[in-house]
Amino acid sequence: MKRLFIMAMLLALSLTALLVSVALASKPSNIRMSDAPDGEVMTHFPSGTEVVYFIFDYTDMEGEELKVRVYDNVGNILFEQIKAYQGSGTESIAIRFEKGAFPDSLYVTNLYLGGYAEIAPEEGFVLAKTIIWSVGEPMPQPSPEATERPVAPPRAERGNLPFILTLVAIMVLLIAFVFWALRRAMAAG
Repeated sequence: MKRLFIMAMLLALSLTALLVSVALASKPSNIRMSDAPDGEVMTHFPSGTEVVYFIFDYTDMEGEELKVRVYDNVGNILFEQIKAYQGSGTESIAIRFEKGAFPDSLYVTNLYLGGYAEIAPEEGFVLAKTIIWSVGEPMPQPSPEATERPVAPPRAERGNLPFILTLVAIMVLLIAFVFWALRRAMAAG
């Protein structure tokens, strides 16, 4: 009986490890800003920059939505894109300032993961990555009291926490079921 119980525990743990690795594998990686579609990491761009690129790799995506949002130094949204991704690849998103070159200042690019309506009911997205970057020599920042629209406070990254908690619950139920089945088989035999 001990051997069967240990085998059932190992099976349940193996399945849980497999499911967790699949869940974690579909997150974007190698997330960066650059001055070229396939460029190296940059967080400081020269004055007069007209386009920057938000680049990331994705693996084993199955229709997951990702949202990219760019803010200026006072919290105005300059760019937003929501797109569903399939398979694996590299995405390079060109971000342009609507009035020509980006003004010398600080900017924030956020990448959000979709499919989290249970913890972000308004939009269904959670923050996955934030990149702060600048163009030229950044201007002195106004105090928060002087802005009409303050920058949104950063949201805590939760990643795949709900999915992982669900896997743990399934593992506990599976172990309980296997233990019950073993006891029943031993009582009948």
